[in-house]
Amino acid sequence: MAFFSNERVGTWSGTAMYGTLSGNVSRSGNTVTLSSLSCTFKATSAYGSDNNFWSAIYNGDSQLVRSYGLSMSSGSGSKSYSNCSFTVGASDTAHSLKFKTSDGYTVNFTVYFPAGTSTPSTPTCSPSANSATLVNIGWGCSNLGNPAGSVSLYNGTTNDPTNLLQTKTVVGSWTFGNDQRTPNTEYFYKSVATNSIGTKSSNVVSAITYPAGLTSLTVDSVTSDSVTVTAVYAASGNALTTNATCRINGSGTWDNIDTDMQGTTQTYTLGPFLPETTNTVEIRVETTAGTSSAASVTFTTPPPVKFYGSVNDQSELVKKMYGPVNGEAKVIKKLYGSVNGEATLLYQG
Repeated sequence: MAFFSNERVGTWSGTAMYGTLSGNVSRSGNTVTLSSLSCTFKATSAYGSDNNFWSAIYNGDSQLVRSYGLSMSSGSGSKSYSNCSFTVGASDTAHSLKFKTSDGYTVNFTVYFPAGTSTPSTPTCSPSANSATLVNIGWGCSNLGNPAGSVSLYNGTTNDPTNLLQTKTVVGSWTFGNDQRTPNTEYFYKSVATNSIGTKSSNVVSAITYPAGLTSLTVDSVTSDSVTVTAVYAASGNALTTNATCRINGSGTWDNIDTDMQGTTQTYTLGPFLPETTNTVEIRVETTAGTSSAASVTFTTPPPVKFYGSVNDQSELVKKMYGPVNGEAKVIKKLYGSVNGEATLLYQG
């Protein structure tokens, strides 16, 4: 905190003069510390030179700092000083400070500083994403200092979050739901506690929202052993790589079928399935941060195409079909052919 003091008129060896004082002031409990002090002064009439010292005096004749080598040229000069500290009362906000020459003349100033005895404690901030659009943040502060201050929660999409979400003027622990977030996006959070004495901030922490799922999943075509589906993926952020995974009939593992497909439309042919069975296909989106809800479709495969042949000049259903394997006749269990440009199961023994 910088302080400014009004110009105070004094005299030096009988010559009227004035000065300004600049620097920084900080307070910890009842101790006030001045730093980077610089006093600039000028006599109202011509004055020669002086190589004696000036000293900073607080509360009577208690010398805080002494600086030698002061020189005046044409009645003006300046001097910088080391840091100095002094003790004040809890309710004090200002004190007089004077700079005194070796021959006893002074220039007087008033230094201003905040009242109170302590800064707030360091606040807490702990976010966690549990959906594609919501981040829950646990945050709080156990002590708002003396005098009591406030604690605020901030968020943003960079490592310096400045968007104010909430402010509290009492101690406690709270949960804030930061909703309407973009899926698969990293959000940064911090909490800041402040009073007239000073400010404490939590670490900047982040959470990545879950990926978006599917807008729709529809069946395009079904054969006796396969299904073709179209998946429309919702748009998403790009914090993490997205993977589409698929599960058949609610059991087994989720298998990868695509990568980085958010915001696109994709068609997949899946199988094999048994003819004349009802099946369910589920597709969802995953990242290392979390998983979207699954979209699903249910369908029933038709029976395979039946083959008929001539037996004693009559049409009969072919129950078994044979073909050569390594020079031996073997039963053909499945026979595929081209239907509309796709491999389709024509016969199953």
